[in-house]
Amino acid sequence: MRVTRKMAEKLAAQHGERKQPKTTCQDNDQRLDVQGYLLKYGVEVAGEKQHGNSTLFLLKKCVFDPSHTGKEAAIGQTAEGKLFYLCFHDSCQGKTWAEARQVISGEDPLFDRQNCVDSLDADGGCQPDETKKKQSLAQLLIETVSQKATLFHDSDDIPYAIIKQGGHKELWPLESKQFGKWLGRTMYEKHKKVPNKNSLTDALNVLAGMAVYDGEKIDVHVRVAAVDEVYYLDPCLDDWRLIKIESCKWQIIDSAEGVAFRRTSTMRSLPVPENCSFDILPSLLTKHLNMNKQQVRLAMASLIECLMPNTEYPVMEITGPPGSGKSTIQEMIRTIIDPNRVNLRAAPKTVEDIFVSAINNHVVSYNNLSRISTGQSDAFCSLSTDGGHAGRTLFTNTDETATDVKKPVILNGIGQLAKMPDLIDRLIKISLQPISDIDNKSKKQVMGEFNSDLPKILGALLDLFSKVLEVLPEIKLCRLPRMADFARLCEAITQVYGWEKNLLQTYYENRKISFEESIETSPAVMAVVNIVNEQGSYKGTVGSLYNEIGEQRKDHDSWVKTARGLGEKLRLHTPALRAIGIKVEFDPVRHNDGYHVSLIKVYETDRKQHTQRTQCSPVQQPLWVEDSNDCEQRERCEHITPSVSCTPERGVI
Repeated sequence: MRVTRKMAEKLAAQHGERKQPKTTCQDNDQRLDVQGYLLKYGVEVAGEKQHGNSTLFLLKKCVFDPSHTGKEAAIGQTAEGKLFYLCFHDSCQGKTWAEARQVISGEDPLFDRQNCVDSLDADGGCQPDETKKKQSLAQLLIETVSQKATLFHDSDDIPYAIIKQGGHKELWPLESKQFGKWLGRTMYEKHKKVPNKNSLTDALNVLAGMAVYDGEKIDVHVRVAAVDEVYYLDPCLDDWRLIKIESCKWQIIDSAEGVAFRRTSTMRSLPVPENCSFDILPSLLTKHLNMNKQQVRLAMASLIECLMPNTEYPVMEITGPPGSGKSTIQEMIRTIIDPNRVNLRAAPKTVEDIFVSAINNHVVSYNNLSRISTGQSDAFCSLSTDGGHAGRTLFTNTDETATDVKKPVILNGIGQLAKMPDLIDRLIKISLQPISDIDNKSKKQVMGEFNSDLPKILGALLDLFSKVLEVLPEIKLCRLPRMADFARLCEAITQVYGWEKNLLQTYYENRKISFEESIETSPAVMAVVNIVNEQGSYKGTVGSLYNEIGEQRKDHDSWVKTARGLGEKLRLHTPALRAIGIKVEFDPVRHNDGYHVSLIKVYETDRKQHTQRTQCSPVQQPLWVEDSNDCEQRERCEHITPSVSCTPERGVI
């Protein structure tokens, strides 16, 4: 409690002024002759007053601020000889004897630290020195962690600790609740002490500095990781074992050198996979997913892609009428790779919500969406092909927090969600049919049957992944779409299974359907498509094209108002037009009559100029090829990529 002027005057009136007998500071009792000490260093004393069992040595001037005069500052000494400093001004509140002695004599302020108190109790007695207690607990916490844990940091300088638990190692961020619980339990077991909040805060600050400046830098992953073409999956088992996948095999291991996984409170564990052949995977998924054969194959490719953190991820859009099992199918797909306490999330309110979800989950999953805003569409594109987001750090004015993540995305809704061409170019579209009343089952029964097969599904998926890793390095394509890694993966899966219909062809057909749906949302672009289909091509100004499609104009609110608007629409839908066989080229130089544009129907051109090459049309069917000097096969893909050749054994898939 702070001693006020009124309290000191009242005590002085009751007890009168009396001098404390002078004694010399002895080493055995550490009692200081305050009067002699102040006289030695030229500090003027205005008098002494007794306050309870403490003596106040009133100073003419405050040692910290000489303007504080009139007996407003004092050095106090308790009956036990402990010292403290008082000043009635707010600017000096909290000043200690150790700080005062540093100003007066310049000696080490810690010399008399054990005799210092910061305040008096109501009777003028000494209150416990909480600073000393807090510091000792904080130091004890630091020593405990140093002995029991290994500190390090990731590429973003986030501090982590590796701790030993029950014969295995666990990894937790220093700021996580899990690490706090472990530290509290360890502290009590070893020292029978309970750290308070202030001690814990001080200790964590020091430990964070040790992790960042003294600890090793290690990349930290969520659910999946890849090191030198070897892949790891964290099934979140209690013993922290990992699944290691490499070419031709997979196995469960205790830990991996240099591979660190972190877990969040919402992550859930995968079952221990059974040793199953990849051959049974299509039938297992068909049994539980309301999809046709080609959709199941695309879902298999997407699941494999989810296990590869060094590739770009396609965005899966699941649509269908009510009663088609959209949410259940999405929950199953996520459960195979990244089960969570909340597998299906509601629509995000902000773009920041999307990136926060991506940081703490491997699969970003949103359920029952009615629409996607432009900002959300851009965010999903960034997550798919390695983008980022930056914003102001909370409680700061100038600090910026940046997020750079790449994660798989799954969305579902009744109608088409992705309408922007850049998102459609990254899309796998799964359109579902309603489930009949005869085939309908309760959610509990459906998920129960699925969970019973999940160990087999996961084992078969891992077996397929290991087989894909064997053939993937040899896969080369004459032409690659935006999602190049996924295209190569589709071809590799086709090779593993030996399917008659190439999965890559299925993927291109799937993209084409999505692009056609996006084009239908723009009546003006549809009018352009009709003209090109009728004429085979168009070459001229954008203004002339705008006038020409005006004949097809109807009362559409979305019809473009100007030729410039038409040009912007064509640029926006260039990927979609290319996917349906129309090549769009703009002249970058503006002429006197305006900008020129060329639209050519690629299919017609290929049929006329490459009548014997229809199998490997760059739009209809990209090729799988190997390095070879076979001239016959080179001729078949020359019009796509002359520098790449094919072997006669493989031919066109």
